[in-house]
Amino acid sequence: MSAMVEPRADLNVRTVHTLTTYDLRQELNRRGEFERFFPGDDARCNYDTLLQAMTKLLMEDADSAAQLA
Repeated sequence: MSAMVEPRADLNVRTVHTLTTYDLRQELNRRGEFERFFPGDDARCNYDTLLQAMTKLLMEDADSAAQLA
């Protein structure tokens, strides 16, 4: 996995649904997390599964930020 990428400031669990399928996939790839959720299985990669993966990532980010505070 590559170095941690700074999350988009405009993206959170309340706004993630506004992203397109392309944007969701690009964001997961940018963060280096796409393979974590879709390990060699592009067949189940669609808007709903990408949204679920991105939402889970954002929730994990929020949890880690809350633990640091």
